[in-house]
Amino acid sequence: DPVRVHTPLPDLVLPVTEISFGKVEVGQKNLEAFDLINAGEAKLAIAMVGDSDVFEVWDPTLEVPAGDTVQSAFRFVPTEAGEFMATVLVSSNDPDAPLQKVILKGTAIDGPPLLIDTDKLEDDDDIEEVGSCACRTGAGSDAPATGGVALFALGMAAAVARSRKRR
Repeated sequence: DPVRVHTPLPDLVLPVTEISFGKVEVGQKNLEAFDLINAGEAKLAIAMVGDSDVFEVWDPTLEVPAGDTVQSAFRFVPTEAGEFMATVLVSSNDPDAPLQKVILKGTAIDGPPLLIDTDKLEDDDDIEEVGSCACRTGAGSDAPATGGVALFALGMAAAVARSRKRR
């Protein structure tokens, strides 16, 4: 009589095969999590590689125990404005689907305009030092001092930038 043998195998299930990062400002980052499910009865070994510099694979290699789910992520880090798309190849020891794909999409937009008039910063002809504290003021100018306002605006811009990075 023939003997039946059961061989446990891994089985990779990707519940999501396309991830949209939406709009992200140039220089900012957006992290999107996704699940890797092992619906099989043996340990699953996974390796992921992408084809783009603006999308990063958070965990390039993973192992998922039988019957378990592991969460990983992709990150969108645009360096210039435009629409981007990449394909991440997910290879595994799943015998019936050893190579699967995840499509990544994102749009990079320019950030808000700079609030400081850089033309005025380049003109140092009318600036002189006052006292020994290296404080500077406009030479011969009757205009009121605006250094405090500029410093306040710069501080607010830095606070806004920090709060956007925490998203």
